[in-house]
Amino acid sequence: YGFHLNDVNDDGGINKIELQNDGSTIATCDKSGGPSFWLCNNGAKIEGNLPLDVKITSDLGKSVTASGCITSWSGDTIMQCNTNLGGGSSSGTSDTKTTTTTTTTTTSSGSSSSSGKMLISQNVNVNDDWYAIQFPNADSSKLTKIEFRDSNHGSWVTGSRQDWDGTIAYSWSDGTKFSGSQHFRTTTSDGTASTWNVFSGLSGGSTAYINL
Repeated sequence: YGFHLNDVNDDGGINKIELQNDGSTIATCDKSGGPSFWLCNNGAKIEGNLPLDVKITSDLGKSVTASGCITSWSGDTIMQCNTNLGGGSSSGTSDTKTTTTTTTTTTSSGSSSSSGKMLISQNVNVNDDWYAIQFPNADSSKLTKIEFRDSNHGSWVTGSRQDWDGTIAYSWSDGTKFSGSQHFRTTTSDGTASTWNVFSGLSGGSTAYINL
């Protein structure tokens, strides 16, 4: 699970975000998913009844808790919290609201393998202007779409399907430099599944598993 956090007032940056249920912390979120994206529990599924409270702690040690802020697991849902860091208050409501756009990580129930994972490899010619993945010893026919994001891509970007003399690949080249940790989201007839921090950066020939 992860989300974008916008319009936060304070005289310092945000150090930590916690998701809480009935006063207990059930997830801690950091920016390992990218500069503007808060990833919780390393992208794992979060167990807890909605709504969830959001506790924000600044670099200066100020903290506030927005009660009942997370109200949906649906992706691309905008939710407005009821407090802010501005003004130095730990509990008051600010006129400027904190808005979070959430992206839910889901795992499909079926896949082309019993483990629900697929092996991918970075093309040997990847660089900061062009990126592609291939599927060594894996059947990619079940994929209807595969999306990518990294430190410079704050939202999912759909790959272009390629057939290189029978070798299926997906490539990306949108004018934005490729950099940082790489994440993938697959779509099959069974649904969507996201896998975070698949690769730490560009490394032609590197292999890893992604969820289906």
